[in-house]
Amino acid sequence: MREPDSVEFFVRGKPVVWRPARILRNGHKYTQSHVKIWQRMIARQARLAMAGRAILTGPVVLHLSFVKRHTKRNKKERWWIGSEDLTNLVKNAEDALNGIVYDDDRYVIGCSHIKIRGDVAGVLIRVEQVHEP
Repeated sequence: MREPDSVEFFVRGKPVVWRPARILRNGHKYTQSHVKIWQRMIARQARLAMAGRAILTGPVVLHLSFVKRHTKRNKKERWWIGSEDLTNLVKNAEDALNGIVYDDDRYVIGCSHIKIRGDVAGVLIRVEQVHEP
């Protein structure tokens, strides 16, 4: 069995949850700016990590570690318990990687994800291509 091809990188910044686009009165869709900015930050780091490499094709497994900075009050806390929904943090990252690391997030066949506290806010992303035995 071949070793899986993979890519790993860290995106600094406060992780942002995915929000569905709002539909305005005129029928146009509007995505909140902070959602777009976070997706662009992920996409930029993904492009740097993939520089000179072919896009991963076929099934992939996604590993995400979302980090929120410690504060003076919670310096000893390890887990990030808060209002941010983990599922929507994952969705935002998956969408940002479309067409850069993999063709489409429908190829994500597995995912591990966690929210933790740390010294630097951001998300550690690892994508592994799954090969048939």
